[in-house]
Amino acid sequence: MSEITIYVLTADDRTLIQNTNRLLVVLNNGAIARRASALGMDEEEVAEAWRLLDASSGRHRSFATTLSAVMAGDPADVKGYAERITRLDGFENEWFPLTRTALARYVPVAEREKVETAFWTGLKQQPLGPAVVTSVDLFLDRLKELKNSDQPWAGKVITSLAKKGLTDALWTATAQDVAAARAITLPESAPEDLAQRIDAANRTQVEALDALRRWYNDAAESLRRLPYHDRQQLGLLSPSERGAPPSV
Repeated sequence: MSEITIYVLTADDRTLIQNTNRLLVVLNNGAIARRASALGMDEEEVAEAWRLLDASSGRHRSFATTLSAVMAGDPADVKGYAERITRLDGFENEWFPLTRTALARYVPVAEREKVETAFWTGLKQQPLGPAVVTSVDLFLDRLKELKNSDQPWAGKVITSLAKKGLTDALWTATAQDVAAARAITLPESAPEDLAQRIDAANRTQVEALDALRRWYNDAAESLRRLPYHDRQQLGLLSPSERGAPPSV
């Protein structure tokens, strides 16, 4: 038996793809394109961005290969995926706020800000969807570190959460949901190279996302020199500019 994981776009990935797609489509506007060309945006830049956008979106993935991966899995496991995501989302919605208040209650004032910053770095509640798998997984790791900490307040936080319902049984069940949501178990009849093909497609997508993010950041920095209405159409207004257009 082997296991595979098909890469799932994060919320940040989807935002990047949407923003890049908007920028590239708007560059079809001849007037904007002429002004953008004076800032270094040319046919080569646009072609590179479209190539990276396609790979980032998973266009390179073979439908037949992806379908084989899904069909090879246990149908009951595939069907239960949505249920696991819903449970993890409910867990996150309940225990993130309770942990916040427990930390605020038991960590000494002198240490509180640093402890809270360290605990929540990279952690925030996610909307219902695949991103909750990663956030709950990291959250459990952080709680495990607290459980093993020799800080006197750490035990109080864990005990408080246990009294509120975060039992060892719930902890174990949630960890099992995370593990189940992160992998598809393939039967022996699955093609021998299926996992390798999926892994290769994952690597292509992740590398393209990284390159696309760097392309977009570079292009956006240059194109922010365009006039207000060009930037508005390209989706490049700063937060302070999104309220209303400047007076003319």
